[in-house]
Amino acid sequence: MREETIKAERRRRNSDGLAGVRNRLGISADLDTKNFVYRWVNDEGTRIHDLTVNDDWDFVESRDGKAKPDATGLGANITVPVGVAKNGDAVKGVLLRKRKDYHDEDELAKRRRIDELEAGLKQGATPGADQDRQYVPAAGIRIETGSRG
Repeated sequence: MREETIKAERRRRNSDGLAGVRNRLGISADLDTKNFVYRWVNDEGTRIHDLTVNDDWDFVESRDGKAKPDATGLGANITVPVGVAKNGDAVKGVLLRKRKDYHDEDELAKRRRIDELEAGLKQGATPGADQDRQYVPAAGIRIETGSRG
């Protein structure tokens, strides 16, 4: 009888703190996910500037376009508190969006660069090395790519 009691006992003692559960930031079902890709980006350093000025990401604004009362300095842009910086300041997550066709093109370009790098590695090329083909074993170089096959 005692053995059955021990087996039935839950490992999680405190049901309030679900360790290992990630609380990801979601997006509203009302957003146009057919034509845009949405992403929460932490407002740290030049990250927001790099994505909105030097790339094709745009701010997602509140529906009414009015400035929010939370005094984040970001006007009608949708933001949420996501953490605390090393200096103690609050870090905000900013919702950005990018046209899906642009996003798909960019992801394809990233994939091509990775494929080219892997092809070079298989031939013995070492990125940043003084000479190519520094070491290629007799059996050749094989890279397992996981789910890509």
